[in-house]
Amino acid sequence: MGMGKNFIGFSWGLVFLSACSAHQKFEPPPVQLKEDRFQSAQTADFAEPGLWWRVFKSPEIDAFMEEAINHNPGLRASRARIEQRLAQYEVTWAALVPQGQAEISASHQQLGTGQSKVESNRFSLGLSLSYELDLFGKNQSALTAAQFDLLASLEDYKASLADLSKTLISGWFALAESKAQAALLEETAQADRANLDLVEGSYKVGTAKAADVLQAQEQVMGTELQLAQTKALLLTREHALMIQAGRYPRKEQGFSPVGLEVKLEPPKPGLPSTLVQRRPDLRRALLQLRAQDARIAQAEAARYPQFSLSSSVGYQSGQLSGITDPGNAFWNLVGNLTLPIFDGGKRRAEVRRQEGILSEQLALYNQTLLKAFGEVEDALGQLKLLDQQIALQKNQIEISKQKLELTKDGFRQGITDWFQVIAAQNQYYNVQKGLLTTRRAWIDQQVGLYLAIGGNWTDGYLKQVAQEEALKLRDKE
Repeated sequence: MGMGKNFIGFSWGLVFLSACSAHQKFEPPPVQLKEDRFQSAQTADFAEPGLWWRVFKSPEIDAFMEEAINHNPGLRASRARIEQRLAQYEVTWAALVPQGQAEISASHQQLGTGQSKVESNRFSLGLSLSYELDLFGKNQSALTAAQFDLLASLEDYKASLADLSKTLISGWFALAESKAQAALLEETAQADRANLDLVEGSYKVGTAKAADVLQAQEQVMGTELQLAQTKALLLTREHALMIQAGRYPRKEQGFSPVGLEVKLEPPKPGLPSTLVQRRPDLRRALLQLRAQDARIAQAEAARYPQFSLSSSVGYQSGQLSGITDPGNAFWNLVGNLTLPIFDGGKRRAEVRRQEGILSEQLALYNQTLLKAFGEVEDALGQLKLLDQQIALQKNQIEISKQKLELTKDGFRQGITDWFQVIAAQNQYYNVQKGLLTTRRAWIDQQVGLYLAIGGNWTDGYLKQVAQEEALKLRDKE
């Protein structure tokens, strides 16, 4: 009876001691900005973009995006990481509950030999239980870290989905640019062949030189070479899109992308201070900070005593028959206390190491946050500048076209030489090609802005792939 009272008193002493090891919970610093709105934005409002690629109003884009999201190998790997984190959470949770197992054993023993030998049998049937009292929160901290790791994996999936959508749409319009450039080169090659006919006719009547004919021939071959190179790039970009969609890259599975002449209003970016709530990469970084803080608490708790209980109950007998008779019953209860005394500073150093990891992650989080602000500001500013550039290039194309026609007329009249015609022809092609490149750059910036401001459009896809237990933990967070 006295031993029981001492045991209970000892246990209450450990509970009291555990109150001395409370970990100071880490709170990420709030976003403090002097700017109350994005400088390049016309409004501080935010409009949820939803499935943002639908702004292009292309059924083929919509169908391709759904296909790629469902079959992209990289996104499937991200889904598998969610399952891994959920399983790790369940493994960690198991340390907080008693562990029990049934035990059945039979043994035969012989002592001595000959007539002096003694033989005996031993049979046992029982149940054992063990439980570690988490007095200082080590196991609970491990569970908290596993929970935040799981939640971070959900945000990682959403961030991967956002990155994939940007890659797909950028690749789609890169393909559109290559097709437009190929069409432009086909048109230019046709014009070059017509110019060659013109020069050859002039050479026959003595108004052009042999060098002019060679120059015209070189121009035709140069344009055809560029066309072959563009078609090779077109094939590569087509294959890249197919691979992203989880398809085998077959040539007959081509795409018919919409043109580059799209006009869209930039989305409303909202306030810089609310960006953390909308971007999955920033939310992932915050959750990783909280997980690391829990690991610090786990390392701190490892420096304190560990107390565990184990108990077993069952039957033991030398005869298998009648083993469950009351007289063969046994039970025991064992308490085990492990107290670190000397470890060469290992546990204390582990705490410092985990704190160092938290400091590193906090610095990287601030870097990611600034990068996110920069992505929004860059896209907003670039869109305005590209609008101006497109307007200037349109005017430049008209001027270059007029110059080309005047130069050709001058050659027919013998006023200008053929080299001036070639220069005007190349200038006209280059400004048209430049406009295609600028239009694609404008689309890339528009796409980048949709991704930079974030939104909850990824939540619908997350519900399709994440298990119910993971979503419940997210809703509680």
